[in-house]
Amino acid sequence: DPLADPEAVAHEYGIMTCKTEFDSVKPEDYSVIIMAVAHKEFETFPFEIFAGKDHLIYDIKGVVPRNCTDGRL
Repeated sequence: DPLADPEAVAHEYGIMTCKTEFDSVKPEDYSVIIMAVAHKEFETFPFEIFAGKDHLIYDIKGVVPRNCTDGRL
C-alpha cells in the first residue's frame, strides 16, 4: 500500500510491510499479490508483468484488469 506507513501498520496490526516504488518492482521478487486497497496510485501498476502461471494475483477491490487476475471478489 503506497499510502500506508510501515511503522504505523506494524504497530496497529502487527504485520510488516515495506514501501516499494512501482518502477523497481520485479516479477521475480513476488509470487503473490493481494489487492486489498483501491488507491489511484495502482492505476499505473504493471499488473500484466505478473500475470501468468508463476504468479497469483487476487483482487479484492476490483482494480486489477480482469485478464491479469486469478481471482476476485
